[in-house]
Amino acid sequence: MTREEMLKAGTPVTEMRSKVRYPDKIGGGYMASIEAVHQLHCVNLLRKASWYDYYQSIGDISFQNTPDVIRLHFDHCIEMIRQNIMCNADVTMITWYWVEGHTVPYPDFNTRHRCRNFEKIIDWSHKHAIHIDESEVTRFPDTVDLPKLHRDA
Repeated sequence: MTREEMLKAGTPVTEMRSKVRYPDKIGGGYMASIEAVHQLHCVNLLRKASWYDYYQSIGDISFQNTPDVIRLHFDHCIEMIRQNIMCNADVTMITWYWVEGHTVPYPDFNTRHRCRNFEKIIDWSHKHAIHIDESEVTRFPDTVDLPKLHRDA
């Protein structure tokens, strides 16, 4: 993202020197990624957690840390998903049926939703992606580190 885009997105000026920047030789700008991809990572992590024994036994990288770090990762993902649900609350109405053999009403989850074209979002992100070697992501001399507890893990 450009400096102007970062500021427009709400990054405080005081934090700009802490953001990761790309070298000018590849166009400069600031490192950014689409939140939906992170949210899908979180859903996938929680899916894997429901099959913890399997994914831990095959050496999945998500489960190679200490139990405390794994717990923090789960909690972080749950919080990110909670925020997304509350910020983008789906107000589609769920109706209820009386179903034979049930003593309480049963929800009809077969609802119609109005969705974004996720493929177009991913295509846009690929078109605008910058692919550089990890070694080229370097700290500029004027970089200021944020305090350790400044943001979620």
